[in-house]
Amino acid sequence: MNSPQHILFLEDDDITNYYTQFLLKDLGCTAKVHYATNGLEALAYLKECVQQQTWPDLILVDINMPVLDGFGFLQQYEQHHATTLDSTRIYMLTSSEHPRDRERSRSFPCVTGYLTKPFDREKWIACTSQPDQDLGLKKQA
Repeated sequence: MNSPQHILFLEDDDITNYYTQFLLKDLGCTAKVHYATNGLEALAYLKECVQQQTWPDLILVDINMPVLDGFGFLQQYEQHHATTLDSTRIYMLTSSEHPRDRERSRSFPCVTGYLTKPFDREKWIACTSQPDQDLGLKKQA
């Protein structure tokens, strides 16, 4: 994957969103970035994107959000958007290092990787330049 042109970032923390904006600008990212603070906002945005045929090529999803959390978003995404947006890459981006959350993320075929916060230059490179790299979803032996 080359540098994405359209990113959906699901995160309810304003500080994390501000930091991500700063980081992406610092990295020279010129993508259109939409921030949603919960899964329902993100689903509404995706509905608009599908109508306009301008869907994101990268989605970063936090697990713990109000209204509809990251897993609820993924369930709805797979039911309504997975076939339309089959080229979209989805990464979990969360502070949770709990094995249960990683395992649950693995259960969604649409999820490409599992990254822990903070989001940084190395994680940006991993999810944009090295898409075949194991990004936290392989089972540990």
